[in-house]
Amino acid sequence: ADGHGPNGSAAGERFPVFVGGLSRSTTREALLQHFSAAGEVAYCNVAIGGEQDATANGKGIGKVSFTTEAARRRALDDWNGSELNGRRILVREFGGGGKGEAAASTPGGGGKGGGGGSAASFSLFVGGLAKATTRDSLSRHFGSIGDLSFCNVMTDRETGESRCVGKVVFATEEAQQRALAELSGSELDGRRILVREFGSPAAGARG
Repeated sequence: ADGHGPNGSAAGERFPVFVGGLSRSTTREALLQHFSAAGEVAYCNVAIGGEQDATANGKGIGKVSFTTEAARRRALDDWNGSELNGRRILVREFGGGGKGEAAASTPGGGGKGGGGGSAASFSLFVGGLAKATTRDSLSRHFGSIGDLSFCNVMTDRETGESRCVGKVVFATEEAQQRALAELSGSELDGRRILVREFGSPAAGARG
């Protein structure tokens, strides 16, 4: 991979977002998995911002470019303030002039860039959640199947209330497939939940 998706650099620049406040331990693959639920990722890169960069605040920064405007808007609306590797991340429009943007755009500027479409991600969409369901309770429910590398409940950007949908990512495909078979239609916090692979229209992956 040369840092771009199958359509080259032009596609990678079409619908980008800037990501700030990342943990220094966050890898490109982890960032890619985190945003894959918003839509198809054409480009993804992680870098480390300098201490003088107020946007990065010395933490990891990144750039994620999507193949559609709908996916970019979904990421801006739903992923800003989400948690990744123990940190609440910032997602904003790319092009705001922050010093971190140049580093985030440069493969090798602290992390190797890469295309997004082909990376393995054993992620599942979870719908029909109760308002009371938290990330911890969702993690416990799916953790009974296998090890999770990521778990999140989507919240409303303005109110902070649950949107009653979530995402879980398993460490293995075997666990992902078991969860699909065993947990779709299972009960969590008094609600029967829907479990689907990300990317299917029913999962709402296209916003």
